[in-house]
Amino acid sequence: MQNHTEKAGMPRELLDFYRDLRAIQDKYYEECRQALKSSGNTRRAGAESLPGPLLHRVKPDFDTRRFTDAFKDITAMIARRRPGLKGIGGIEQIPGPLLSQSFAEVVNSLFNQEFNEKFTETSYGKRLSGAVDADTGLVEFIFINTVRPFLRAFARSLDGDRFEALENSSFCPVCGCRPDMGRALKHNGQRYLHCSLCGHEWLSKRLLCPYCLNEDHHLLSTITVDDIPGCRIDACEACGSYLKVIVDETAGASGLPEMADIETVFLDIVANQKGFTNKTFY
Repeated sequence: MQNHTEKAGMPRELLDFYRDLRAIQDKYYEECRQALKSSGNTRRAGAESLPGPLLHRVKPDFDTRRFTDAFKDITAMIARRRPGLKGIGGIEQIPGPLLSQSFAEVVNSLFNQEFNEKFTETSYGKRLSGAVDADTGLVEFIFINTVRPFLRAFARSLDGDRFEALENSSFCPVCGCRPDMGRALKHNGQRYLHCSLCGHEWLSKRLLCPYCLNEDHHLLSTITVDDIPGCRIDACEACGSYLKVIVDETAGASGLPEMADIETVFLDIVANQKGFTNKTFY
C-alpha cells in the first residue's frame, strides 16, 4: 500500500450548476418516494429469495410521465445556463413517449451491469440521440441524472431495511449498479461503497479494488490531497481504476454529504493525472 499527497481547489460555476441540478433531482425524488410509498409496490412477497439486485426482483411501478417531466426540467436548466449549447435544442424536442419507454426498458433490464453500458451499448441511447440528431454524450448525461432521483427514491422507500451485497461484490444489492464513491469510518476503518445511481451503501473490504476485486496490496495505493482534508483516493494498479473516499468521523451515523462527489472533483483530476480511470460515470 502506497501513499501520496496533492493539493486542490473548486470552481464556483461548477458548484452552482450541480446545486441547480440537485434541486431538480430532490423535487422529483420526493414526489417519487411518496408515490412509491403510497402505492405499496416496493416490496413483494418472496422477492428477497430471488437472485439479483432488489430492483430487478421487485420491478417497482415508476411513473414514467413524471420521469419525462424531470428530463425536460433538467434539459431546460442546462439550456438556461448554457445558451447556445450545441444539440440542447434538439434534446428538448425528444418525444415524451420515447423518453418514457426508454426509461422503463432500461430500468427493468438493469442487472449487474453499469448503467452507462446498458444505455450506450444498446438501442436506448442511440434511439434517443438519433431521434433528434443530438450528441449522445449530452443525452446520456441528462438521462442518467434524471434516472438518479427515481432509483434513489426506490432505495429509500424500503422501510429502512438493509440489503447487504454478496461478499466482495462490485455491484449494489438494491439496483445492481457500480459504486461511484466510498465512505470510510474513522473509528474502525471500515469502508462502505456508495451506489452511483440509487445511493445505497454496502460494506466492502478496505484492501480491495471495488471494480476488479484485486486484493494484492502491492497493487493498491492511497492518494491524499492537502487542501481537501478527510478525503482520499483508493487506486488500483491492476485495472487502473480509482475510488474517491470520504472519511466519516460520525461513527457511521450519517451517509455521504449531499454534494460530496462534486465538491471533491479535484480528486478526479489528480487521479486522472496519475493515469487512473473512473469506472462509473458522471
